[in-house]
Amino acid sequence: MIRRRATPASPITVHPLDDKYLLEEILLRLPPQPSGLPRASLVCTRWRNIILDPDFLRCFRRHHKKPPLLGFFAGYYGSCAVFIPSLDAPDRIPCTRFPLQQNRRYDQLNVHGCHHGLVILLDLYNREAMVWDPLTGRDHPVPFPPGFRSHTIGFVKTAVVLCAAIEDGHVHGDCSLSPFKVAFVGNDVDYKHAICSLYESQSGVCGNMISMANTGEICDDPGLIAGNSVYWLLNEGGILELDMGRQSLGVIEIPTNVHFTGPHFFQIIWTKDSCLGLAILSKTNMRMQLWERKSKNDGVVRWGLQKTIQLDQLLPPVSPKERKRMCIIGYDSVSNTIVLWTTIGASVIQLETLELRNIPIREGGTYYPYTNFYTAGLQEASRNQKGELCLRKGCEQHDPELYFE
Repeated sequence: MIRRRATPASPITVHPLDDKYLLEEILLRLPPQPSGLPRASLVCTRWRNIILDPDFLRCFRRHHKKPPLLGFFAGYYGSCAVFIPSLDAPDRIPCTRFPLQQNRRYDQLNVHGCHHGLVILLDLYNREAMVWDPLTGRDHPVPFPPGFRSHTIGFVKTAVVLCAAIEDGHVHGDCSLSPFKVAFVGNDVDYKHAICSLYESQSGVCGNMISMANTGEICDDPGLIAGNSVYWLLNEGGILELDMGRQSLGVIEIPTNVHFTGPHFFQIIWTKDSCLGLAILSKTNMRMQLWERKSKNDGVVRWGLQKTIQLDQLLPPVSPKERKRMCIIGYDSVSNTIVLWTTIGASVIQLETLELRNIPIREGGTYYPYTNFYTAGLQEASRNQKGELCLRKGCEQHDPELYFE
């Protein structure tokens, strides 16, 4: 009898996407824009379970590091601040997702800045700050420090909020409200001395007052947070620095050959080399100069002109009369973009690539960039009214399209 040689079994072919770890690595590389993860979560139950895992979301934020610019919280005189989206469809978030202007608790509050996904609002009449997380809607009231609250020492001009999480691998953006810090800054009753106090949510108390003489009045524009320091412009042209580690104040002079023309034409920036910088707008010459303060070969820290941006090469031709309306109305250190009010409306300019985008805002007010990893659309789109996972893209109550314009 002839024996037939057994045919070897063909190897089992495994599709690459059946490998959980490989699939996670692919999903981690989806763009951080708001619609990316919600749309991917609709592919199948397996994908959605991975994307909804808190550990995956932490890895996703850690992989991308920098959250996208979602829009601006704009404060207009005589009205509560509103959210203005800056992204195009399908990532555009409706202003109704952050209904600050519909909450009566915020009627007397004015936005003074956004950082690490948190918004700081001040009620100068009742002498109280509010730290607000737009993604969750949660807020935390913070009374002014005693010396500011009683006006015995001075007045609060502005404040900044920042996440104080110290765990290893933490990526700012989509931060919870605890722990955080609030730095209050203002002037004495004669507007000659700078005064500052640091509040920490973990202890629930404000630190001792820190003061510095002969600084002049502090501008009420939002401060720039970089590392362990906060920087504010002074009305007389200098830059006030708060070192939160040393609990001290100092003044940095602006470049000697530069004339200070006001906070609407000067903006403190953070350069690509991780150095303190200044953006100076010249309406007459239609240009913007970018200065950088760093150590030279001799070890001395000094200012140097880094770049000159000819705005007339980016913007349409304008008359001398129209140039008078130009000013700086916002800055985002995460994306290194500056917001100008120009003859064609509000223009967002990326200071490295010079990419220009227009956003639909009206003239007047100050614009505070809001950057975050927007996960609200993912969480809301994944469950129906009964709390069950929703597979259908057209789920009646929780369609992802309802959370994006």
